[in-house]
Amino acid sequence: MTAPSLLRFAVGMTFVLTVGCFGPSVSPPNYSPTASADAAMSEYDSNKDGKIDQKELERSPALKNSLDDLDLDKDKAIGRDELVKRLTEFSNSKIALMNVGVRITRAGQPLANANVKFVPESFHGAAIKPASGKSDAQGSIEFRTEGSALPGLAQGFYRVEVSVKDDAGQETIPATFNTNTTLGQQVRANLRGSIEIKIP
Repeated sequence: MTAPSLLRFAVGMTFVLTVGCFGPSVSPPNYSPTASADAAMSEYDSNKDGKIDQKELERSPALKNSLDDLDLDKDKAIGRDELVKRLTEFSNSKIALMNVGVRITRAGQPLANANVKFVPESFHGAAIKPASGKSDAQGSIEFRTEGSALPGLAQGFYRVEVSVKDDAGQETIPATFNTNTTLGQQVRANLRGSIEIKIP
């Protein structure tokens, strides 16, 4: 089983919208969908044919993991217009943060004390911040986005990094799950379920 296939949706996602007068205020990310799509094409469309094909997607775990969802014309690639459409959906939703259920296992058992970070793909620019959390005894994680007083993740495309260090400070998780991660995830409002991260 390849690493990207180890990230999947299961049951139970809830949402956090912008909170107003009676609590901390969180604003939805503000960015241009077309500018972000252009940045993605500039970064990943190496042959400049107007789409990010399967070979080029190897450099973007989040887009690779989202291919089936984004590929509306079924050409096994992500075109600029397909990406603009999804980014526009994110922007128009006005959702600030989503409280996404995430559970991590190793060898089929809940993995406690794992530091998990969702790092937005660079084409999002500064509009979307990284989010991180630490797993509890059941392997469940509550994420908090940098600079936010509330838990949750913004809609977007993320690289996923998992780290568990031993008492000597040595990493115990393979590099394909952290420094050279092949895990990627799209966080989207109408996807149902929680995210399961499986470490062999």
